[in-house]
Amino acid sequence: FTALGGDLSSSYINPAGLGFYNKSEFTISPIITTTNTTSNYIDNSTKLSASNMSIGQIGVVFSNRGVGTRKKRTAWSISYNTLANFNNDYSYSGSNKRSSISDYFAERATQRGISSENLNEEFNTTTRLASNTTALAYQAYLIDPIQGGGYLASELSTPVDQKGNVSESGNLGQINVGYGINYDDKTYIGASLGIQNLNYSQLTDLTEKFPNGVIFNGFTFGDELLVKGTGLNLTVGAIMKLSDNIRVGANITSPTSMRVNETYTSYVAYDQKPNTFESDEQELFTVPNDF
Repeated sequence: FTALGGDLSSSYINPAGLGFYNKSEFTISPIITTTNTTSNYIDNSTKLSASNMSIGQIGVVFSNRGVGTRKKRTAWSISYNTLANFNNDYSYSGSNKRSSISDYFAERATQRGISSENLNEEFNTTTRLASNTTALAYQAYLIDPIQGGGYLASELSTPVDQKGNVSESGNLGQINVGYGINYDDKTYIGASLGIQNLNYSQLTDLTEKFPNGVIFNGFTFGDELLVKGTGLNLTVGAIMKLSDNIRVGANITSPTSMRVNETYTSYVAYDQKPNTFESDEQELFTVPNDF
């Protein structure tokens, strides 16, 4: 395609190929994606199927007669292309006879060597937001301090019925504005500006239920990651028509300069047994972490 020309992909591969157009054109290419996943967790297999429809490519080329004796034709284009598709979903489940995710939070708090007073300080009572997941678990009564130091999961009953979901969505797309010139039907030059747009989200949750629970009937812990970015690149190219059967093309595309913003948030929603502890809410969140 670098030396072929006359195709809308020229707008981002080699914009000199736009000079081959002798009439205007509109194209669109839809994409239907189907994914099938199988997850294995504690000898339990979970299958999940998902489909989605998106635009792979859409664009228009406007061809015009040239001006003067050498400039035969000119063309400019605007197009959109999906460079990467991030859609993916899977689930897993199983009966865990050994541990809960609250054991993980207890282990983290013990490793930090932090006191319960400091964990309380890491929770803003005005905004009701925790500064990290360890403080979040402590405020949700998932972990308790033990005498002599360290922490322990508050709900120790087994088995723990666990079910998790991971959902990813978004894409990396690029808008190209290109321009090509045809000189003498032999020399073609062009340039295009690429504007990349990044959108990605990942939602995860783990739900645990305790058939023999003493403190909790169950709870859900989840994360949300949102990513947005915008970038620019530049492509220039040329094509030489040496004969009716031979063309030589070359192009240079600059690296993409992109700015990306990420926001990460965690939450826990819990359902406690009657007469266990008093709580003003059944769901708590961490402070959104922006990068």
